[in-house]
Parts: sequence; structure tokens; C-alpha cells
Amino acid sequence: WRNGQFAIYDHSTLTQIAGFLHFGTNNGYICCFSPDGGTIATGGGNSEVVLHRTRPVEPLGIVPQQGKVVTSAFVASGMAAVALGNQVNVYDCSGSGSNSNSNSNSESTKPVMSVKAEEELRHLVEISPDGKLLAFSQRSNKSAKVYNIASQSEVTTLAFKGGCDGVRWSPAGSYLVAWGGFGAKVFDTATFNEIATISDPNYYIGDCIVSPDEKLIATCGASAQVNLRQLPNPSEEP
Repeated sequence: WRNGQFAIYDHSTLTQIAGFLHFGTNNGYICCFSPDGGTIATGGGNSEVVLHRTRPVEPLGIVPQQGKVVTSAFVASGMAAVALGNQVNVYDCSGSGSNSNSNSNSESTKPVMSVKAEEELRHLVEISPDGKLLAFSQRSNKSAKVYNIASQSEVTTLAFKGGCDGVRWSPAGSYLVAWGGFGAKVFDTATFNEIATISDPNYYIGDCIVSPDEKLIATCGASAQVNLRQLPNPSEEP
């Protein structure tokens, strides 16, 4: 996206298949695809999340928010999260058209969970692959939070020695990785015990991702290179 204009491309041919404006204006600056590619959610400064079908592109509905949308996330289970200010709203989009009603008073547009962070969120919010847990990072607070979506209760707070810039679940949900001024840390999601620490005094880690088979972790940052490391088994000690 650029200057509020969203464009969708077919990756096999690299040809543009659609272009549209968020809510008919040029103030959109965040978007997120559903895992099946059939829906795209856009957000921006007008406090609305708009859902579009991708083929053909047509609006499905509007999910009103109370604030500027910062970031969003979809997972295959049909759960979606939207961060705005210091609040995260979670929606269940698993039902057919569950959030497709454009009536803002509809029950379908109400979040199944809302939680407030301890600071304004500027980084990733992440839902676990099974749709059961929500995680987000807090840079100034030097921590990451994990919540159970169904019970709307906090599972754990992960504290760090430096600002936490992001968190990400591994593809099967066995690990949660967090990174920032402290390097990167890997947690076993069965217990949320730390099982690995990655640090390098020569560069700042700016992002992490776990391979589909959950055997490798890739980190990148100010070193202008990507580093691959083998992950320990979750049952192993750091």
C-alpha cells in the first residue's frame, strides 16, 4: 500500500488484480490478509476496520473501532486482532460472514475480547495458530503479555532487560519468540519457560521468525544479514 491506495497482486504472475481505497479515502495505512487469502482487512486513521473480499474485490463490512488502528493480525482458525492505541480487540471471524454485517450495532462486530496494554502499542500483536492465545510486546515496559482469549485472562508476563520490539508464534505454536534491545528469546509455549537466548554485541535484532518445521530460527537486524540457528527441543534446558 502507498498513500492510502491498496493494491493486490497475484504472486504467480506479479500482475495487479485489484486496487482500492480504505473506506473510500486515502488515510489507510495497514492491511492484513486472512490465511486463505479470501479476505483483506484494512485500517487507518478513521477508526474503522474494513473487510473486503479479494476475488473480486468488494466490501464485506465495517468493524468500527474507538481510535487509530495501529496493526492487525489474522490466523487460520478465523480469529483476528486489531491494535489501536493501548487497546487490543479480538474478533471471531470463523463463521461465514461473521463480521460481514455493515450494521455497526450488529453483535457480529463486537469483539470477543478487549484488553488494555500498559503503553501505546506500536508493534506486532499476534494470535497463536490455534486461535486460543493473544500475545503482544511492550517496548517501554520491557515486557510481553500473553492472554487466554476464551477466559480473557492473563497467562503470563515475560519481562526483559531491554525494550521488547515484537513477538511471534512459531508455525505450529510450540514456541513464542520475542526480540528487542535484549537480543532474542525463545519460550516453550507449554510452560512459557525460556529455552534459548540469542544475542550478538555487534548487531541489534530487529525481527525473528521460526521455520515451518520449527527446527530453525532466523534473526535479522542492523548487521544487514540474516542469521540462522538451530532451535533446541522444547524439553531441553537453555
